[in-house]
Amino acid sequence: GCEELVFPSKLYGIVAVGRPVIFIGPRACEMARCITDNGFGLTASRETLPELGLAIQRLTGDTTRRTELAGAAARFATAHTPAAAVTRWLELLARLEGSRPSERPATSLLQT
Repeated sequence: GCEELVFPSKLYGIVAVGRPVIFIGPRACEMARCITDNGFGLTASRETLPELGLAIQRLTGDTTRRTELAGAAARFATAHTPAAAVTRWLELLARLEGSRPSERPATSLLQT
């Protein structure tokens, strides 16, 4: 019952491969929204598996579309590194605090 609230971190490793992603699960969950909103894969619920099968068949013959999905996955992976996450957290905390984020690079924060 918590599928709509959980976001598996394995998605980041999956997109790092730079290939289209296929997700089977609730379409209203954050994982499905992330894949759809960022355009790097196909999503389906258990009820729509036949349509997913057809979409996969179409994708096998569409090099252009596969390349688009793979490019979107690679861009998502590049934008969602641990260093980028730390930078976004620092920016959020600084805004909440009303100050400027640390001048220290996020990558050095990951090493401390």
